[in-house]
Amino acid sequence: MPFAILALALALLFPASPTGAQPAPRCMPVDVVTAVFQERFSEQVVWVGVDQQGRQIVVLGQPDGGTFTIFLVTNGVACGVASGISWAAIAPEPSLPGEEG
Repeated sequence: MPFAILALALALLFPASPTGAQPAPRCMPVDVVTAVFQERFSEQVVWVGVDQQGRQIVVLGQPDGGTFTIFLVTNGVACGVASGISWAAIAPEPSLPGEEG
């Protein structure tokens, strides 16, 4: 049942396009997105970064590595751009003595 709810939310965020063109993403205030995805799907912020255009990239994911959703945030508005299942955090390789890193 949780996957049915997740599928519905993702369908609302990423509607299918009958022409096959990339649909316009659905956007919401970032605080609403994080609250809704935490409550409904147990997704929480697992990664944040900034792209070359100054937009914040936010990845929400389930702590157990289940589902994830990626948003671009501009001026406090989050637009969904991708979602999926089975994510994993990968630790960076440690630097050897004398190497920068």
